[in-house]
Amino acid sequence: MTNENYSNKLRAIFLAFIMVTSVFGGAMAFSGGAAAVPADPAPSAEDVDVTDGVQTQEISFTAENEPGDGDYNNGTSANGTITISPVADLTFDNVSVDSVDGVTAEVDNGDIVVTVDAVNTVTASEVDITVNAEVDPSGTTAASGTYDLESDSGSDQTAEFDITSSGSGDANLGSGATFWEGQNLDLFIRSNVDDTTDYQVRELDTTANDGEGSIEGLVEEVSIDSDDRTLSYDSEGLNGDYVITPADDSSTAIVFENGIANSTVTDSGTDTNNAGFEVTEQSLSVAFDDENVDDSETTYLDLDTNRGTTDVVVHANGDLDDEDFETIFNDTDADYTLDLTLDSGEVDDLDDDYDLDQEDAVVLRDVSDLDTDDENGPADFSDIDMGEYDFQFDVSDTAASDSASISVTEEDVDAEFTEDVTTSAAGDLVEFTVEMEDASETFIQIGDEDVGFVDFLHVEDDDDDGEVTFTVNTRTLGTAVDTERVYDSEDDIINSEVHGDDTGAEFYDDDEDNLLNASNNPDTNSDFEVYLDQLDLIDVADETAQEQLTRPLQPAEYDIITADFADEGEGEFGVNSDDEAEANEELSAALLELEAPTIGDLTTHVASAADADEDDNVEDLLGSVTPREEIAEDDRLVIQVEATGFEGALVDSTGDFDSLEDGMTLAEFNGIINDSEDADWASEGINFNVEADDATGNQDATELDLENDDESQAFVVFDEDNGQFFVVVDTSAGDDVFSGSIDDGDTFTAEMEYETDEDDRYAFADGPVEPYNGEADNDEGGPAYPYFQADSTVTSEATFDIVAPEVNFDNVNVDGNLEAENIEDAEISGTTNVAPGTDGEIQVSSTDASTSFRNGQSVNISEDGEISAEFDFSDQEVDDEFDTSFRVGGSDIDSVSSILVEEGTLEDDAPEEDDESEDDMSDDGESDDSASDDGESDDSASDDSASDDGESDDSSSEETPGFGAIVALVAVLGAALLATRRQN
Repeated sequence: MTNENYSNKLRAIFLAFIMVTSVFGGAMAFSGGAAAVPADPAPSAEDVDVTDGVQTQEISFTAENEPGDGDYNNGTSANGTITISPVADLTFDNVSVDSVDGVTAEVDNGDIVVTVDAVNTVTASEVDITVNAEVDPSGTTAASGTYDLESDSGSDQTAEFDITSSGSGDANLGSGATFWEGQNLDLFIRSNVDDTTDYQVRELDTTANDGEGSIEGLVEEVSIDSDDRTLSYDSEGLNGDYVITPADDSSTAIVFENGIANSTVTDSGTDTNNAGFEVTEQSLSVAFDDENVDDSETTYLDLDTNRGTTDVVVHANGDLDDEDFETIFNDTDADYTLDLTLDSGEVDDLDDDYDLDQEDAVVLRDVSDLDTDDENGPADFSDIDMGEYDFQFDVSDTAASDSASISVTEEDVDAEFTEDVTTSAAGDLVEFTVEMEDASETFIQIGDEDVGFVDFLHVEDDDDDGEVTFTVNTRTLGTAVDTERVYDSEDDIINSEVHGDDTGAEFYDDDEDNLLNASNNPDTNSDFEVYLDQLDLIDVADETAQEQLTRPLQPAEYDIITADFADEGEGEFGVNSDDEAEANEELSAALLELEAPTIGDLTTHVASAADADEDDNVEDLLGSVTPREEIAEDDRLVIQVEATGFEGALVDSTGDFDSLEDGMTLAEFNGIINDSEDADWASEGINFNVEADDATGNQDATELDLENDDESQAFVVFDEDNGQFFVVVDTSAGDDVFSGSIDDGDTFTAEMEYETDEDDRYAFADGPVEPYNGEADNDEGGPAYPYFQADSTVTSEATFDIVAPEVNFDNVNVDGNLEAENIEDAEISGTTNVAPGTDGEIQVSSTDASTSFRNGQSVNISEDGEISAEFDFSDQEVDDEFDTSFRVGGSDIDSVSSILVEEGTLEDDAPEEDDESEDDMSDDGESDDSASDDGESDDSASDDSASDDGESDDSSSEETPGFGAIVALVAVLGAALLATRRQN
């Protein structure tokens, strides 16, 4: 064998030795470490009772095996030890350990020493230990104790416990504490504190002796049990501060802690108040929120007490048992715990005071104040027998009590529509309100076999306001959409059988208990569809509940019935022997009258310049508009359209039931217009357009851009109550809201139309379909308004002109000058085509007058366009010249040269004929020949014509004294020039 082989073998033996010793060495170190007690979990010790004499107390802790780290013997021994030290006057006698191998305990010099055999037995890293020690606490004066679990390394832990005096009472007497009148107070008086058995309860004046206190008059004398030296003292009748003294020494008061007498104080030179305790009266006030409830109703308990929490025994003088009380008070929202089991003292009190058994009462545990506003004390009287009930409420451990009465009547369920007849246009929205009585939910059937349609609803008053309010979209009703697109309620819950909900209703055939069951029909899993099949509204083999209609719900009268829940085993609605729908428990009936939609007048209005959505509701808008066919540039154009039968489609197009109330942009409104390319509703047959009369062979007419989505430029406001809507356009937006520019003199036509096919009516496509999935019922299809017969298109229109804003001032003379009097309240007036409600101003100014001036006055534009303002010209001189202008938005609409005249000499407005003189015609390039070309002779524009109008030279002379000759000269020169032109 070579040296290399020896080396390899030695290396292998060495490595094996290391492996073995490392394993066993680790185990020894693990086992041989000293024991330590960790802080978590914390050691514990059972409470002890001074009245029980010698007793066994459990002390529990966990021992850890941690070598060199916090061990109790500092690593000096392989076995771990834990030393438990006693408290004063409480000694350890016999001691044992619960069965744990390798752990022992003994009493050594008054201490308990626990040994953990970590060498031979205990190999776990930790072990739970329970020590059973015999102790006698009767001699200790302490109210609590703490055991020290000691260690040389300083890693000490503690186990705390109470030293109590248990009794049959409600509380342990303690000096300095407050108790409630009527409580039984337990106390224990050690013989080493006082060895007599007779004691006195005396009043304590806490303010006497400069706040030291003084023992006062006797209340009563009591005796303790001579064997166990205990007493349960009844505090009924007490209300104030008290002490307990030996009967033979009323100057000495006993100090109690946790029911145990541990010292005394004398009534001279010491703080007597240290021995005192207070007894006060507990208040209790109880009432039900309702004096009367029906046998399906919940009310609320109002309970008020001056005590933090308390236990209250409740009974009804034997008229209700614990099962009834469980129904009434067992609610998870209650701020108490319902206890059907009374303790022995509560049972005794019930028997002694009321001669009742335990099953006649319950306990509301840990009750604090119950407030009806917080609804934290519900009382449910569902299924409680009718009658008058007097409830008694007694605090279980004091004298506090109160009573409350309530009357339970028979439930009188009703669900009635607020309107017997509700009328609406087919295709619009309609709102219903059902007033509920003694119920929060009901069933509703809409329609019957006669009108060819039925929907079945379950509605619930979710906000507890006693009614259910909901809106129905009559355009989408009956189509293949979810309930949310047909029914809308802000506060309540609506479920529809047609639109996919399970209402929980059952349906019957002929007899109420002959229930229709889809499980017996292979063609459907819906009991409701079997019901529709029985009414001959669908063929359940081929059709669903969403295929009852050929076209949208048509104008007709639809019966609406509310019904209560049927008795168990019976159906809510069914088919009678005449094959008619009926309710088992009908509550009320109403009528939905759907009328044929209409298009009425279109009217144009004007409103002051502003964003289109400035007035976004009908009331504000109507307060701002003025009917007018001439719309001044920059003002708002308002087109009023009287029309019904489009709301349902529009609401479904926007996806929002509130869209009509909120208003919308043109682009949103355009979702139901036929001209809207690729729109879902393009076949609905609804047309709306606003178009100018300016189309040419090469250019389309200017029209309102229905795809505009800027609500500040165009906005639509709806008046559902009156069947109309308003299209508001800010004309200052120009070609941003129109397809081209708009100018002075442009004439537009606004048109609303319901279009039909010449030969066929609207019809849905085959199968369950979306509400818009239909068109004219022929091969070509195309738009057809769903509610009209074929070839019955209805159109309405209105025209309006776009004009430049202008003003015409009053009192303008033939020279074109506005005249105003030089007085204190001179009026300047006129008329304008600017919209009423516009902020306007008349401004006068001059730098050439005798005294320069500038003044502006705000004016209100009346409905007929009149404006006026007063100015003080009393300091100016006659013939002072100035300028007058009418301004809107900081810009001049027009201005006129003006002159001051004497009071009373205002000239009437210049005759209109002066504006059509031959001079004006000449200036315009219109000769007599041109007039002749139009079929009007030269005489028609001659002086003779003016004479025929009653405007002679004399009258002109009177109106403009000193200027007659000049006017005549101008006329002669004009005639000569015309003659010259003819000759040329």
